[in-house]
This record gives sequence, C-alpha cells and structure tokens, in this order.
Amino acid sequence: MKRSSQKGVALLMTLILVMVLSVLAASMMFLSQSETWSSQNYRLMTQARYGAEAGLHAAANYIISPATGYPGIGTSDPISAYNVNVSPVTAGGSPVVLSSLSGVSANYPVAAVNTAFTTASTGT
Repeated sequence: MKRSSQKGVALLMTLILVMVLSVLAASMMFLSQSETWSSQNYRLMTQARYGAEAGLHAAANYIISPATGYPGIGTSDPISAYNVNVSPVTAGGSPVVLSSLSGVSANYPVAAVNTAFTTASTGT
C-alpha cells in the first residue's frame, strides 16, 4: 500500500480556515465596539448642542421679554424707579452706575446703597 503525498493538507487547510474565521470574528467585534463608541459620542455631542441651544434661547427670552416680577431691592429702593427694559438700566433718564473706582462717579439713586457698595468693594 502506497501512502499519499498529501498527508497533512487537510489539517493545514483547517488551521488556515480557523485562522481566517478568527480574524473575521475579531474584526467584527472591533467594528461593533467602534460603532458603540461612535453612537455614544454622537449622543453626547447632541446633548451638548441641545443644552447650549436651550441656554441661548433662555438668554434670548430673558433679554427680549419685558422684565416683570423683579423683587424690589428694599423699601427705600423700589424697582419701579428703574427702566429695566433698556440696556443699560436707567434711572432718571441716565444709565445707573455703581462704582468704587476713583475716576468713575456713581449716580446710584440711593446714597445708602452707594456708600455700602463702595465700602464693601474697597475692603474697609
């Protein structure tokens, strides 16, 4: 009986086929994982964009809508003395300035608030 010269070909072909299938399975797993990362990144990007747009709309709504419902600063300083629908806020037709800088004069209508601000901002 004569032996065939193709003795290990079946084993070699099986090993090559198993190796090819292993490479395909590993690449499919990597592809699946990268798709998951991509979806998560897209979700986070979308959430950030919607959050930024919501903040922008809230700021625009705050600026555009007439200011109502502001509580008064105190009994001696009612909010009705100010025009808060313009920028900068005005009192008596001129912009309200509250400053502790030496070169900038404050014209805040209530002297007690002006003095308290100057004292608090200079640290004395």
